[in-house]
Amino acid sequence: MVETQIFILHWSSTTHIYPNQFTLEAIRSIQELTDGSYEIVVVDNYSDDEAVNDLMAKLPSDVVFVKNDRASRSVNSGRNKIWSLVDADYFTVLHTDVRVSKGWLRNMLAELKMAEEKYQKPCVISPLYLPYFISNQSLYDRFSSHFTVDTHKKLEAYCKSCRNLSIENGHVSCGSYGFYTADGHQLMMFVASKWFRDTVGEWDELYDGANYDDSDMGLTAILKGCKNLQSQTVYIQHLQGISVGFGHLYGGTNQRRFIEKWGKETFDKLRGGQLWIDLHKDENTSRKEEEALRNLDASELF
Repeated sequence: MVETQIFILHWSSTTHIYPNQFTLEAIRSIQELTDGSYEIVVVDNYSDDEAVNDLMAKLPSDVVFVKNDRASRSVNSGRNKIWSLVDADYFTVLHTDVRVSKGWLRNMLAELKMAEEKYQKPCVISPLYLPYFISNQSLYDRFSSHFTVDTHKKLEAYCKSCRNLSIENGHVSCGSYGFYTADGHQLMMFVASKWFRDTVGEWDELYDGANYDDSDMGLTAILKGCKNLQSQTVYIQHLQGISVGFGHLYGGTNQRRFIEKWGKETFDKLRGGQLWIDLHKDENTSRKEEEALRNLDASELF
């Protein structure tokens, strides 16, 4: 039994076959830059047969491939399929369009274990995001509107401006584990424990696409007594727009669902950023607590 399952929710089609390349690139970076006990699980969310066959022919043999067989074909249906597959003590959910950073999983698990030890309740921790660097010129031309860092030189400059991140062999390298902050909100990509999965329940399948569904789950987690936290040391390079950007609903459908479920006042606070401030204002970590977290030896929690 592995300690951590790494899930990638994948979708492509005959018309839009190129997301397969991003999934393969994500897997390559995970296998190159991740240590510890883990397995990678790709969950396909109703890609057509040609797209599936193309991906399966290229996947490494040690990657688990699972098709979503739930009745709903929404993005959250795919997430709920992931929920049903969680068997390890810890798991992480990533998009297809990412490259991980060196030390990312080790540091995020350390932060997660520190958090659950401190709060004695289920926790979820999200990484920080860097714009994706793409070396393939044709892919850069196609998706240039989605990112701002398009050369190694710019990536190095960007990292220097963001907490003095280092670059090792072309990859962002995370520093040693650090304290987390209580300002997490929507759940795009994250690390959590099985305890969190069991507590928070399923994703709302009446959402689809990339709007409000992740805010809905972030809000649900907090209101069910979980801690929704933000890493301060782990960076994931994220292109954005490839994971669920084709063939899914956007705009008004998810907005209407959120307002119907949570009310207009909550929606207005969400759009203005006040919602998360209000939820966390009694949970803010004091300077004394921050110092204690910095000094905590995470190895004691393994």
